[in-house]
Amino acid sequence: MSKFIEQFGSGFKRINSLCNDAGIKYSYENRENGFKLIIYRPELQSDIPSVTFEVTLSGTEMAVLAILKQKPDSSFPCRGAMPLPLQEVNRKIFSEWLPASIYEIAEGYNIEYYSDPENFTNGMQDTEYYAEVWIPVKEK
Repeated sequence: MSKFIEQFGSGFKRINSLCNDAGIKYSYENRENGFKLIIYRPELQSDIPSVTFEVTLSGTEMAVLAILKQKPDSSFPCRGAMPLPLQEVNRKIFSEWLPASIYEIAEGYNIEYYSDPENFTNGMQDTEYYAEVWIPVKEK
């Protein structure tokens, strides 16, 4: 058992060293039954000048934009080899989260975000592959 504790403890040192070497900010949050590691994304630097476009959005597109801006709690992260984790997240959204929340499903589009599979060793079958599910909600 002490071997595993030492491996776990040395992981913190490695995280600290790697993040410091790369100039990446991180923090830990203590939880009731463990902790949460937060790694902050660095600001993107670009030599491309900022460009602004005027766009006219349809009513549906405006509703989707409103959901994305106002209901951050209607976003559900998903990690793992697809499609099972995505199916499980959808099951939990509708059988657990939605019934227990102050929200109900609203008219609009469900949105799914998929990471670029080329950024993962095993593509969409990689255990670290990332996706998100966004659902339109309104208060009950």
